[in-house]
Amino acid sequence: MLVGSGTFDPAARDRMRAIIGERMDDALRGRMENLARRFADPDARMRALGALVEPLYSYDLDTPGEESEVCDARAYDETWQDMIRLQEAGVYPAAFAAIKRPVLMLHGADDPHPGRMIRTSLERYMPQLQYREWDRCGHSPWLERFAREEFFGVLREWLSRHLRTRLA
Repeated sequence: MLVGSGTFDPAARDRMRAIIGERMDDALRGRMENLARRFADPDARMRALGALVEPLYSYDLDTPGEESEVCDARAYDETWQDMIRLQEAGVYPAAFAAIKRPVLMLHGADDPHPGRMIRTSLERYMPQLQYREWDRCGHSPWLERFAREEFFGVLREWLSRHLRTRLA
């Protein structure tokens, strides 16, 4: 199950950066530039950054602020750098070819992570990949007002069907 999947290639990352750039204004850029001066603690700075960019990743959140309560900036940086290294080495997304079970990707159409591009890059390795996208939905479908109920319904149904098949 992939929910609001991240990017696995430079083209998708470039598109994501372009979408985020289109959604930003000068006032937000200025607030982001001031974060280092305002927050010496990297975790607090990351939490503040999350709060600033949350609207760029969302359509209409049911509960704003839920995703930036706890941050570990060091773990994020190390994990992301490791993922980039593994992508550059050709490990990811190629390693996903080992997955033979059904895979479902759930994505918001308003997520700056370009879901359809990401799906296309992954289908080569996981031809069994199914894709579901919601309009009026950003990066966190479980928090989005217009997608939340349907997201959980699709998730429950898909897991129920595939877990039942696997256990049988």
